[in-house]
Amino acid sequence: DILITDYSSIAFDFFVMNRPVIYYAYDIEQYNNERGLYFPLNELPGTVCFNDVELLNTLSGYLRNEIYFDASKGIDKFCKNDDGSVCGKVIEWFFFEEKSILLNKNKNKNILFYIGPFIPNGILSSWLNLISVIDRDKYNISLVVDPKSIHGFQERFEQFKRVSPDIQVIGTCGNMLYNIEEKWLNDKLNNQFTLASKEMYDILDHAYQREFLRLFGYSHIDHLIHFEGYNQSWVIRFANAPKDTVRNKIIFQHNDKLSEWRERFPYLRVVFDFYKSYNKIVSVSEKTMELNRDNLSEFFNIEHDKFIYCDNVQNPDEVIKKSDDIDTSGFIFENDKIYFITLGRLSVEKDQQKLINAFCRLQKLYPNIELLILGDGPLKIDLQRQIITLGLEKSVHLLGRISNPFPLLKRADCFVLSSNHEGQPMVLFEAMILDKPIISTDITGSRSALEGRSGVLVENSVDGLFNGMRDFILGRLEFKHFDIESYQKNALSMFYEKCLH
Repeated sequence: DILITDYSSIAFDFFVMNRPVIYYAYDIEQYNNERGLYFPLNELPGTVCFNDVELLNTLSGYLRNEIYFDASKGIDKFCKNDDGSVCGKVIEWFFFEEKSILLNKNKNKNILFYIGPFIPNGILSSWLNLISVIDRDKYNISLVVDPKSIHGFQERFEQFKRVSPDIQVIGTCGNMLYNIEEKWLNDKLNNQFTLASKEMYDILDHAYQREFLRLFGYSHIDHLIHFEGYNQSWVIRFANAPKDTVRNKIIFQHNDKLSEWRERFPYLRVVFDFYKSYNKIVSVSEKTMELNRDNLSEFFNIEHDKFIYCDNVQNPDEVIKKSDDIDTSGFIFENDKIYFITLGRLSVEKDQQKLINAFCRLQKLYPNIELLILGDGPLKIDLQRQIITLGLEKSVHLLGRISNPFPLLKRADCFVLSSNHEGQPMVLFEAMILDKPIISTDITGSRSALEGRSGVLVENSVDGLFNGMRDFILGRLEFKHFDIESYQKNALSMFYEKCLH
């Protein structure tokens, strides 16, 4: 008549009886720390008790019909197809070959994404924007994640919680299985980034196809999309997905890949070698596509027509809403000053050092200017030293990574991007959505984002940034209004027609 349990899944089996459930969670803090919970207990039908007194009182309340119990929400969420006689149906099917027919089969196309470890960055933002507008009446969206890459990282977990509840999340479990030869070849590839023969690749391909089947079985997948485009193991897994169950394999390029290979990620050599197994290689702008195609196609023997491009989908409503927040993270703007701002990872390719040097020269002419640098990364200490060396402690502010940077971006006078290479910088579009004047180094990704829209491109140098910021102060620059509605419509059409066609 009544189930008393702790954290056991027996509760889900009992819901269909629509009889009271009591969760005796006297050790919940210890259990949660050691093993974790899939759902907070207070979100499940029933009553949670933390000591024996609460348990006795709750039990008495149910026996006297003083406490009302309704499992309907739990049944609808967790077991709406379970009518309490499933075991009997399984016996009939298994022993007596009785067959069941599933009515109203979902005929939508299936998309499976890999997006990486949910590090807060432009790639994640562009994916979240994209899935917010994909038509759920036509597509079923699934997402595979490595739980270990998220667990223990609070910032990543906060981003993961932004995933829409209608997306099926598949968490990997267990490790990839190798025989001795496969393990040796995989280690060799990880260390040397290439293998000596086709036969070696064939052996490793077989191992990764087996791994794909271990994780996903023979599920029919219409579009398999490696949206992050970096993780080597997932690049190889997706590349070796069985062709009879996976129709279309897609991998994204969010940056100038040759520059990244040379400057930051030597393992990208492995990624490039497996591009041949994908149907489409998608850059996030036309200029970036042309650059990657010209740099990679011949050397890695990749067909030219596999290289396509789709503009990043934006989320203007969210940007505008967040920008209206009055919280500027403790920073106080003064009316008699001009504020330049930049957002991005503190790293070599973003090159904030160049921007600080240009700002230092400019401040000698215009003492009433300040520079806000938002973001975190490996060059933080170097930038702090540079600021101190140049005596800019009162005018250049390293504000770190801020969860909502848009109030600061909205209040600042001009956005500056000093990058050496980009794919299609999301932050430029966010600045355009807020009608913010923009100065950017003239690199492929920024050029594709700003040309014909808004913003000013300057030489990729200290002089270029200095001249651009000076011209802004003197009122010499003109900026256009960004037609975000037209852009959004075209970007989504590109994704449907080029990627999912």
